[in-house]
Amino acid sequence: MDMVWRTPPRHLRLCIGTPMNLVMVLAVYATLSKALGLPLRHPGSEGNARALYNVTDSGLLARACLWMATDPAAANEPFNVTNGDIFRWHDLWPAIARYFDMETAPAQEIDLVQMMADKGPLWEQLVREHNLRPIPYEQLVGWKYGNFVFTPEFDVISSTTKARQHGFSEVVDSEGMFLRQFDELRANRIIP
Repeated sequence: MDMVWRTPPRHLRLCIGTPMNLVMVLAVYATLSKALGLPLRHPGSEGNARALYNVTDSGLLARACLWMATDPAAANEPFNVTNGDIFRWHDLWPAIARYFDMETAPAQEIDLVQMMADKGPLWEQLVREHNLRPIPYEQLVGWKYGNFVFTPEFDVISSTTKARQHGFSEVVDSEGMFLRQFDELRANRIIP
């Protein structure tokens, strides 16, 4: 049976094929690693795994942009917007592995672009086996962004103090965000 890619619902169009979507990088990397019988290995160096990092939930970013556009206290001011917490991949990795029912292994520098280049047929097999949406593999995830995220061996954090001082105090727990977004990908048959 030939599969036809149809336009996904609007909320999924925001996550599929975007070059800087870390949730898709993690979800597809974990899914393919599991299918290959591999443990979930952090694809950066040990230095990268232990550096401090922060991320931004897209919903939080949207609410912050609305605040910046409508609140006089934010007028003509630039702001950093992140979830408001910081983490180390080393500490977050076990939760991601548990979500995908996988073992972990020590960090290992992996060129995701190179490693994932030939995984299209495996993804197509997973799509058939799990009745996933037939999204073309090359449109699914930006592996270059994964390499970008998992390369630095220094802290990558942005202060959100100024936004809080001007009135935007909303925060999101990053571990919970990843797990919630993995749930959304599963519910929408993007990952098994």
